[in-house]
Amino acid sequence: MINEDFSRKKILKLNWADEIKSSAKKIIHKGIKDLNNREINKNILIHDSRKRVKNIRAILRLIQDELGSKEYKELNTSFKNLNRKSANIRRAYVMLGIIDKESTGIPTENPNKLIGNLKSIIENRLISYQPKINTNQILREYLDSFYSFEKKIDGWNLKSKDFSLIKNGLFAIYDQGRCDYKLAIRQKDVSIFHELRKSAKDLFYVLEILQKAWPPVIKGYNNQIKILTDYIGDMHDLFEFKLELSKYLKRSIPKEDKVNLFKELDKRIDALMILVNQLGGKVYTEKTKSFIYRINKITRLSINEI
Repeated sequence: MINEDFSRKKILKLNWADEIKSSAKKIIHKGIKDLNNREINKNILIHDSRKRVKNIRAILRLIQDELGSKEYKELNTSFKNLNRKSANIRRAYVMLGIIDKESTGIPTENPNKLIGNLKSIIENRLISYQPKINTNQILREYLDSFYSFEKKIDGWNLKSKDFSLIKNGLFAIYDQGRCDYKLAIRQKDVSIFHELRKSAKDLFYVLEILQKAWPPVIKGYNNQIKILTDYIGDMHDLFEFKLELSKYLKRSIPKEDKVNLFKELDKRIDALMILVNQLGGKVYTEKTKSFIYRINKITRLSINEI
């Protein structure tokens, strides 16, 4: 017997134009607030700003039909180029984190010395970037871009309010991920897995907005997408770690230690690849048209507590 009190619930017809504008504003407002906070570490600011740009680009892709080709390309290219400027600095910081994270269990006689030397190389590389890349200038550019985009959002006149606003964009995002998943599993190429991660992140970002329609269902599904992107991220980190080691280990440790080390890293990569295969198959199990049909039905109404 169902004891739920439906008298305390109301059914709302969601206005997706308002929801998308509100979500984009929240992302930008938080970015502006953090970038104006001088107490936050610059590395954290770059990481968070890059993440917000990726989130905004996913939203732009979701509504690109409504924005029009010219405005979409202009905004998307601007944000993409902005993240490219900070890529080298962020990658060096990420690599230092990977070294600390993945160094446990390294089968060498003196793993601490190996890791210490490798970290020194990466830190020196990071220092070498500084004359070429002005971190303060990049953070200023993020702030200026966020201020500029905030005004753009205020000027958006999204005529469609229902699912038709996002149908084609969501179709493209899901379908791209599904294609990337099939190709990655077939070719087992790390670069294609990286493309799958980007596609899955786009899907995660837009479903964060759409989950308001039915949180228990969409949020649960989206949590699995987040786990999938984490698995792929860990796999990519291990691959990058292996590349850095291969450059350094040419002259640093005995051949047998090098073989054992790479076997251990390959073992970890293969284990993650199995998890990605299994979870990705569930995330992208539906054909694209079926997925869009289901999400359309789910997002028509929202049942909320009064």
